[in-house]
Amino acid sequence: MTADLAGTLLIASPELSRGKFLTLTREPLRISNEFNGVTKIDVVALECRHRDEIPSFIKDLKEEFEQHDEQTDNVKNCIRWFNEQLEHLSDDVWEKELPKMLQEIIARDLRPTPKPEQMIFLCGAIRVEK
Repeated sequence: MTADLAGTLLIASPELSRGKFLTLTREPLRISNEFNGVTKIDVVALECRHRDEIPSFIKDLKEEFEQHDEQTDNVKNCIRWFNEQLEHLSDDVWEKELPKMLQEIIARDLRPTPKPEQMIFLCGAIRVEK
């Protein structure tokens, strides 16, 4: 069996977010997975301090964006992304342990280096072949 996965690493870190939120990867990181496939991972920093704050912080961001006077494509895309993350956060099946390779990338590339209590890794299958 081969499976490709897609995930988002949410990091509670005002220092890394440099504002409300910031995607730290221009393109998703691509790492090999245990299913002989690839896991594509977006890394997003949020202006909060602990992983327990992430769901309510994203909910507040979503509400803030919904109140924008001008609903541009960018605003609509952000709202869609917030909804997707909130859906995944509310379903335990999406939260996974950080892959070892991702832990190594974080330790090597992010300053300040986030602690486990600052991170949530959400991941699911996007393609499965037998």
